[in-house]
Amino acid sequence: MAVSKKKPVNAQKQVASLVVRAIGGSLAYRYNEAIADGFLPCAPETVQGGLRPLEYIDIIGAAIFFRFLAMGLQSRVAGKYTCLAVGVMRRSAKPDGTPKIFKVAILLNAGKEPTARGIASFNDLQEIENETVITFDLTAIGAKVKVVLDEVL
Repeated sequence: MAVSKKKPVNAQKQVASLVVRAIGGSLAYRYNEAIADGFLPCAPETVQGGLRPLEYIDIIGAAIFFRFLAMGLQSRVAGKYTCLAVGVMRRSAKPDGTPKIFKVAILLNAGKEPTARGIASFNDLQEIENETVITFDLTAIGAKVKVVLDEVL
């Protein structure tokens, strides 16, 4: 799914802060705080007062970050897990910048560092069925993001 065909890419990047606010609601300010505090190193950098250039996967990452915050995770942990998910999506990206996978799973194995895995098939889901996971349906998140982008752009 492409971000939108209504405006050129530069226009899409210019409305990134509006999109983050629309997706995050009252939690949106915590996105920029987490970046400034170094908790979201996978997010694009910007200069103070400048626009943050967000690509499609960055926007999905912001939505995942907000979901982690809504679950009650602190920004440091939410940022760590979000960057795991964003890394998987970037490694699986199609030429148009959208992920090939339809879910991201954060694997929380006791005594081990959390890891992320892209889910592209039913077999992938079966392989993690006995793991402790947090999953995100990228199709559903993408559909919500598309609605926000269509309103903003």
